[in-house]
Amino acid sequence: MTDWSAYHRFTAGREPRPLFARAIEHLGPARGRSAVDIGFGDGTESRGLLAGGWSVFAVDVEPTAADGLTRGLPAEERSRLQVVTARVEDVELPPADFVYAGFALPFCAPDRFPEVWDRIGEALSPDGLFAGQLFGDRDSWAPNPEMTFVDRDQLTSLLAAYEVLHLEEEDAPGDSFAGPKHWHVFHLMALRRPAT
Repeated sequence: MTDWSAYHRFTAGREPRPLFARAIEHLGPARGRSAVDIGFGDGTESRGLLAGGWSVFAVDVEPTAADGLTRGLPAEERSRLQVVTARVEDVELPPADFVYAGFALPFCAPDRFPEVWDRIGEALSPDGLFAGQLFGDRDSWAPNPEMTFVDRDQLTSLLAAYEVLHLEEEDAPGDSFAGPKHWHVFHLMALRRPAT
């Protein structure tokens, strides 16, 4: 089992992830819009959203994450934040203009992932933006039966209701909090197509 509290301490103080920065650049000023941050972790991206004027619904399974996110927040930003401590599989997502899931969805239970993905689509407003990562089937963690991995065909099916703005496939050795590993990651940014 991953020690999420230790991981969040390890990553605290980092810069926002590049995909998140790309999404924020695409979205432009908040203008009163709302966002969901799935697996907010050390809080870097949620704090960035709040500082930019977004209302944020943030969910993470680790109880200490909420304290880390809310500590020292200005009252005005805190008033635009709702924090939920739970697995995303067990949470109803509110309507949102932006859903961000930075390296979080692979940790969904495989039998629950389809409903989580559907819930993301249902939460997004027409032309709402999703940004996040899915792990591919060549990732060195792929034998883990408690995690979700997708191949190219599955990815294509998942994105059928979206207009893909950015898709980068990372397939290379690298480092992780747990040590060296082979990363197979799909970095995604996509617009939810309006229902016809």
